[in-house]
Amino acid sequence: MPHDEQRELSVLLDKLSCAIQEILGDNLVGIYLHGSIAQKAFRWHVSDVDFLLVVQSEPSDDAKRLLLDMTLRLSEIAPPKGLEWSVVTLADCLHVSHPVPFCLHYSIAHTQRYLTSPEDYIQHMKGRDGDLAAYFAVVRQCGIILYGKPIEDVFGPVPKDAVMDSFRQNVADDDTPNGILNRCRYEAYRQDGVMLSKIDGAQWALKHLPTDLHTRILSAIKAYE
Repeated sequence: MPHDEQRELSVLLDKLSCAIQEILGDNLVGIYLHGSIAQKAFRWHVSDVDFLLVVQSEPSDDAKRLLLDMTLRLSEIAPPKGLEWSVVTLADCLHVSHPVPFCLHYSIAHTQRYLTSPEDYIQHMKGRDGDLAAYFAVVRQCGIILYGKPIEDVFGPVPKDAVMDSFRQNVADDDTPNGILNRCRYEAYRQDGVMLSKIDGAQWALKHLPTDLHTRILSAIKAYE
């Protein structure tokens, strides 16, 4: 990543960490980066900034509103794909039940919904998320602590079948470049038990999957890059 983009990312992460600590106070256990940043595959123009906020207990509606408004403000200096995060409790991180419960979630895809009705968004954007098991597995393997307790004190073992199911939900009917690269990652985890970035997963696939698939994989890499 170019030096100026590294600097912009560093500034963004510092601002995020300070703002989240101020909003959540003693309820905050930690902030943990996963996704492309943790897997050393971040690209400013094609990657989002993925992180988990681990709390002792579900934040108040006021705290949730502050988190969301802070996110919108900092989105102005974020990569084009924006910020994506979930709030999860320490108990649900230590003892994984798939799909994992979450207290609040945000991604750029939900911006308009939040702006249209903040109260409704806060009341209904919680439940269980099938993606979280895979995110937890990435954190356990290579996550980055932006703030808080050591990863091993926060995230318990994640059942392999839960991670596999998380992957399957994202690769079933997706023939886009992202979908193809995610299927490569899925196969790498299924066969070797390793969590890889999209590009690393594709490189793994070129070595381990049948050659008749290579043209599609190489095309997906080119489109992604």
